[in-house]
Amino acid sequence: MKHTLSLFLAVVICLAHFPALGGENTLRLHFSQDRLWIHAREASLWDILEAFAKRGVEVRVDPTINPLISVSFSNEDLSYGLGRILRGHNWALAWENISGPLGPVTRLKEILVFEPGAEGRMQAISANRSFVVEKGPDGLARIKDEVLVRFSPDAPPQRVKELLDSLGASIVAAHNATGVYRLVLPENSDIDRILRELAQNGLVAGAEPNHAYSMAPALLLAQGRGQVQSNSGNARLHEGAASVAIFDSGLSSLSGLGDLVAGSLNALEPSGAMDDTLGHGTQMALIASGRILPAGAKEGMALENPVIPIRVFDDNGMTSNFTIFEAIDYAKASGARVINLSWGSSADSGFLADALLDAHKAGIVLVAAAGNEPTGQPVYPAAYPTVIAVAARNPQGQTWENSNMADFVALIAPGFAQIPPGLGAKDGLYAGTSIASAFVSGVIAHILTQNPQAGTEQIWRSIAESF
Repeated sequence: MKHTLSLFLAVVICLAHFPALGGENTLRLHFSQDRLWIHAREASLWDILEAFAKRGVEVRVDPTINPLISVSFSNEDLSYGLGRILRGHNWALAWENISGPLGPVTRLKEILVFEPGAEGRMQAISANRSFVVEKGPDGLARIKDEVLVRFSPDAPPQRVKELLDSLGASIVAAHNATGVYRLVLPENSDIDRILRELAQNGLVAGAEPNHAYSMAPALLLAQGRGQVQSNSGNARLHEGAASVAIFDSGLSSLSGLGDLVAGSLNALEPSGAMDDTLGHGTQMALIASGRILPAGAKEGMALENPVIPIRVFDDNGMTSNFTIFEAIDYAKASGARVINLSWGSSADSGFLADALLDAHKAGIVLVAAAGNEPTGQPVYPAAYPTVIAVAARNPQGQTWENSNMADFVALIAPGFAQIPPGLGAKDGLYAGTSIASAFVSGVIAHILTQNPQAGTEQIWRSIAESF
């Protein structure tokens, strides 16, 4: 009876998001783990398949196959429903198990549509990897139609499935270190209502929006070529050197870091390029590696740090909590000793705090920017107790007027740097707590290279001698 009621609720809830069709070229599509809802009128097959690609399904299709589809059904078995849509064509599905606290959860991994003997003509449908962001009633940015949930340890998997069916929700990823699942909801879902319902459900131990963070680039104070304080002529990778993972906008192919790149990941699209269209990630990697030193660094300082650039920001300068979780996993697996987080927000996420605590327990030093607005208010992740929060000072050794300062700030470090041209952003003199954070990350990595067993006291003493 409970299962029947849950399926009924799923139909009612999802139909609320699929109003009666009118006009032409209309498409509404949603799917959960094994159910499919679609209302389409004269929608192209490619548009339908692109809707799956946007939800993380790998799609490859013969470009000569693109009929117009008119179909309407709700709460259909996913495989059977796709068969109805693809009727008259050759197709295949591949499934995968998502490993998490609930045990393996099966999800659709790949859709293939092809003509017999012409499989080589299939092309991948690339989804737009930019985040769709909205603001909640609290004014905080979040990923649209997504929530993060941690289920109670003793929650029966079947009852969890019934709950997800009632919400029309689909598990698309799990983060084992925190026990958090990423759920995608039907289009235009009322996230706040859903979060309230989840908070009152005994199967749920915690639920949050998938918070979104915007990159706050360093401020360009003066454009033009100035003297760049650099170690570029001597930089080389030492065996066993401590590496810095840079969670940012990627790395330009023109960075010149060469062998100092000890690994890289595009967390938005693992098979995609690391290109840095915004330039910020490249700037931070150059500073953390020691190729560029900020004004006020100790004269003669020679940092030669390997870096692990991880692209977490899209081309619009946005990222999400769950993307950060996946980046942390990669940084841990890659042996990073330091993680640099040259960005921040007023959004306080318990799930993000847990993910950073897990990295801290693994022996990784976490460093973050305190913020480029002097509000005196907490900025996260810098304000979490496991993170070293860094404010910025000017070349004269004074606190930069735009730097945030509050009780959570641990260090005030050089925050002005001359950036050369050709790196995805304008060249010139920049200022920001992001620069100060990247520099401190580089200093800590250098200390750990010289003494891998250095404790907190020795690290702090060595930092103080660096500027």
